[in-house]
Amino acid sequence: MRKPATSILVHVALAIAVVAVYARVLGSDFVNFDDNIYVYQNPWVQRGFTLDSVAWAFGFAHKHDTYWQPLTWLSLMADFEAFGLRPAGYHCINLLLHVASASLLFAALRRMTGRLWPSAFVVALFALHPVNVESVAWIAERKNVLSAFFWMLALYTYVRWVEDRSWLRYLATFVAMALGLMAKTMLVSLPFALLLLDFWPLSRWPRSDGGAPRGRPAPTVGSLLLEKLPLMALSALSVAVTLYSLGNGKHGGPPAVPLLARTSEALVSYVRYLGKLVWPTHLAVYYPSRIGYSALEVGGSALGLAAATAGAIALRRRAPWFLTGWLWYVVVLLPVSGLVRGGLWPALADRFAYLPGIGIFVVAGFGGAAAAERGRIPGRAAAALAMAVLCALSVLTWKQVGYWQDSIALFTHAAEVVGENVTIYDNLANATARAGREGEAVRYLERALAIDPSDRVANANLADALRRAGRIEEAIARYRVALRQEGPDDAMVHSNLGVALMTAGKLDEAESHFRSALAVDPGYVAAHYDLGVLFATEGRDPEAVVEYREAVRLQGGFADARTNLGMSLARLGRWEAAIAEFDGALRTNPGDALAHYARGAALEKLGRVQEAIAEMREALRLDPGDADAARDLGRLTGTQR
Repeated sequence: MRKPATSILVHVALAIAVVAVYARVLGSDFVNFDDNIYVYQNPWVQRGFTLDSVAWAFGFAHKHDTYWQPLTWLSLMADFEAFGLRPAGYHCINLLLHVASASLLFAALRRMTGRLWPSAFVVALFALHPVNVESVAWIAERKNVLSAFFWMLALYTYVRWVEDRSWLRYLATFVAMALGLMAKTMLVSLPFALLLLDFWPLSRWPRSDGGAPRGRPAPTVGSLLLEKLPLMALSALSVAVTLYSLGNGKHGGPPAVPLLARTSEALVSYVRYLGKLVWPTHLAVYYPSRIGYSALEVGGSALGLAAATAGAIALRRRAPWFLTGWLWYVVVLLPVSGLVRGGLWPALADRFAYLPGIGIFVVAGFGGAAAAERGRIPGRAAAALAMAVLCALSVLTWKQVGYWQDSIALFTHAAEVVGENVTIYDNLANATARAGREGEAVRYLERALAIDPSDRVANANLADALRRAGRIEEAIARYRVALRQEGPDDAMVHSNLGVALMTAGKLDEAESHFRSALAVDPGYVAAHYDLGVLFATEGRDPEAVVEYREAVRLQGGFADARTNLGMSLARLGRWEAAIAEFDGALRTNPGDALAHYARGAALEKLGRVQEAIAEMREALRLDPGDADAARDLGRLTGTQR
């Protein structure tokens, strides 16, 4: 079989294998760990493409995020336009981006090295390794798979530029890198990775004998650096933008962790990532950050990393793939190693190994091929060993994908891996509460507070759980504790306390807290909605209309707000306007029995009795226990006899 045909078959086989291993992610739900921030509670994403939402995506002061990623936001807006809040569509796009990245990486490696099967093995490791499940299966990690796609595109166009110095090909590399940086700042290390590829496999570094590689004029180190300057300028600009957005975002900049502590943690993290790449078990969505490693741990890690680097340099002629692969791992991991801390980033997370791990896979793939050749291992035996490794990894990946089916499965598994941890219990409580299991949620939060009574998130979440469980006075007391811990500038705690106070009948104090929430964050949708509910409860429908309209403006798909807005308009006698709002609510949520009933009542006021009867019947079909709908339907049908 001709090699081009074989390459095509490899592309197809890789795609089929990845889809088969990841297929069940398409049945997974959103998880309550950042997916809410990125999609299902993000009013800007849920507007889809509007001038306001696009301007927001390119803005800097995102109160819910810490760095600039406009292309990620735009891609999620496109998903919302296409899929609404059906998670399968988002998962499908993540999976397709992963497949496309693997295909581009194979095309680039195959072109650079001229080696089909070692390149295929490297890419299969990348595509099927369980440490990469987090990046693919987590919808909020769209930024990782999207930026990786542009990394691979830049890599491929760079290889084509090396072959033919067309300025258009260099421009393609520049644009691909710029787009990748707009998805995630991870691409800041790309120019340095390209320099490593210049050494091997592109053989562009000056040789010790002064010869010209591949028959071309011998480049110098200076010329190699010079041609990367535009890309390095992009990296510098991205770093500046990131630092600016860190300072203006929700968290107010990177946490103040001493340099020595960060360096120690980074050194140990390099070794821990290696362990996960070599023996990928006990993987979890969250690993607690640990400051204060022992001198033995730090010293041993530093010594091991130094020895590996020295060995790679010493073997640069006999095994150039080792130097490129190892330094790729070291350089590409550096921005997320913990040495530089951004916002609330952890020092260790599986997703951070997504691109750096390729360097280790290069060492494994081309090192394995070299060992097989030197040991004269038959090709079939080497292929069988490679397939055994890939099959084992595929089984582990398939199993790991299963933990992402929902938040409860994800964090139950994390608790098994990590043990007692406040953050994991917080998220388990949130997940069980969303599933209606309030008692479990309270127990998880009590366990979290037993570990750390001062944890602000656990206190606020416990207050939410107590409120949903009907323990209103306990919830109010706990909200007041959380508010003292969070400070007066926490819109969510103010708003949720307002809801609890409203439930307790303390309407004046509730209104005060809703207004405090909006003073902190004028765009906080829940506070506008709940203030509208309070006004409607007090018979202040003109004011309720203003608040509901603002909630709908901020979150266009907010069906409950539109239903309540329609009901306030109806009480004001504005029947046509009310029907328009009920129509909008039903477009988003056709199964809203209350909206059908209220629409029917408004239609009756306009004399459209047959339409009103149809709406009452639909309301009763959706909610057979709706006494108001049954009564009004009986009355309306009686008038038609």
